[in-house]
Amino acid sequence: MAHKIRKALADRDSQYKLAGIIEMDDAYFGERQVSGKRGRGAEKKTKVIVSVKLDDWGENPLFANMSVVELLDKEHVAEVATSKIEAGSTVKTDGFRSYNVLTEQALIHQKKIVHSPENASKYLPWVHILISNCKACYVARIMASAPNI
Repeated sequence: MAHKIRKALADRDSQYKLAGIIEMDDAYFGERQVSGKRGRGAEKKTKVIVSVKLDDWGENPLFANMSVVELLDKEHVAEVATSKIEAGSTVKTDGFRSYNVLTEQALIHQKKIVHSPENASKYLPWVHILISNCKACYVARIMASAPNI
């Protein structure tokens, strides 16, 4: 019975679209490596586009969506935008060039070039809180399943 309820909820949520003021950014999930590149360009990590709908004042989060993508290019950003965001919505992003396609998707694109990660979390706070919480849960789950040393 629980499986049927979860499936019904997932089917309903798959058709829901975010509307209004939205924060959007990308994240990379996977095993933490001591060496190698961090952030965009990291190898062997899953690329995810994260979107958070804010209230009418742009202060509090209401709904969120996370979409796994193969590449973080304009085609995949456009696909996520058209399938998960209502036309006419305002989307706030950092200055990553793949997000420029949002204006072609009947969306109002507000971008800000961010030079440091600290500023990114100030400009897009809710999407970064969601990403941080998900990564913390991922690390906690990995640590819990690791054998005691």
